[in-house]
This record gives sequence, structure tokens and C-alpha cells, in this order.
Amino acid sequence: MTVKGTGPGHVYSSAMCLAAYTERDTLSLNHLTEIHWEFVTRQISQEGIYVFGGIKGEQADTRIKDNNLYRLSIGEKVN
Repeated sequence: MTVKGTGPGHVYSSAMCLAAYTERDTLSLNHLTEIHWEFVTRQISQEGIYVFGGIKGEQADTRIKDNNLYRLSIGEKVN
């Protein structure tokens, strides 16, 4: 389940992956240009930066495993 505005908090030893269309003129955290659909060969359900796995906690000795998947949306400026 995805809840807008929530995230993993302090986490370390996690992995991240960018899922986005390369068929754009500009791709940044705050701005995405239109997709050139005529060049798209694969569909992406939701673009974003995916964060998964890791150990939660502000201190290294906390050791709370986090097996959830989080998605940071891209292309939308957050105030």
C-alpha cells in the first residue's frame, strides 16, 4: 500500500532504483517534459525513485529490518 507523504524515515543499507522514461527532453526531480511516445518500446506503470530494503533507525544499533517498497515521485515540485 502506498501512502502519500510517508516514507522510510532514517534507513541505511537500502537499495534505490530510478524507473523513468528516457524518451523525454528533460528529466529532473522537479520537472519532466512530455514523453515522445513514438519512441517508447516499454511501458512504465509509475515513474519514480524506488527505495527498498534496509535497516531502519537513527542509530546503527537499532537493527529494525525494513522490507517495504517506497516510491519517491518525480516531476512534481514539493513545497
